[in-house]
Amino acid sequence: MSINSGSINSFEINGIINSGGNTVFPAVFVPRKIVFNTAISVLFSGSQDGQQDIIIPVSSINGSITSSGTNSIVVVIRDAKTYSEELSKRPNALFTISSTEFYSDGTSKITQSNQYSLQSAQNDRGAENWSISVRGVSVTPLRTTFNKFNAEGIRIQSVGVDGKTRIRLNYNPELVPGDTIIDNDDNEIIINSITYTINSQSNTFFMTIKE
Repeated sequence: MSINSGSINSFEINGIINSGGNTVFPAVFVPRKIVFNTAISVLFSGSQDGQQDIIIPVSSINGSITSSGTNSIVVVIRDAKTYSEELSKRPNALFTISSTEFYSDGTSKITQSNQYSLQSAQNDRGAENWSISVRGVSVTPLRTTFNKFNAEGIRIQSVGVDGKTRIRLNYNPELVPGDTIIDNDDNEIIINSITYTINSQSNTFFMTIKE
């Protein structure tokens, strides 16, 4: 028996030459790229209030998606001193979130959210910090076909008093209510609702799905 070796995209592989002279390669496992940093900004429209559009960096996002297609979101702007007056000039703004994900292999990807209508902007003042929490809502049709995903990075899995399963796992922007998650015991859970947290400062990315 002899061994052929090589690599695919820098991942080592080994092929075994069988008795018939053919080289048989086992399945190659290519690790998923890991997000190690994210920059988040929000574009607030100004045309509804006679203003220019403005882009504002944000530190965190908390959102939820329901089976009805309703998306609720809260984005936190840490530099309130700079942007509070600008936001007050745009009470009827629509806003879109843009995030740049930087991966462990040196690549990056820019994604944009749906457009949200601004519901409120709350100033949160502390002894040393001043931030703004902006709330928005969007209603978009969900996919008509749904997918199955293996649960990645399960942190907590529990069953509530309502008998419904809840799983906290790694953030996956592709998941929507109606999709199915397969847990570590091969149980299939159809998602009814999703909540998620993204914090670019602490590199926190997770979501909680509910059956």
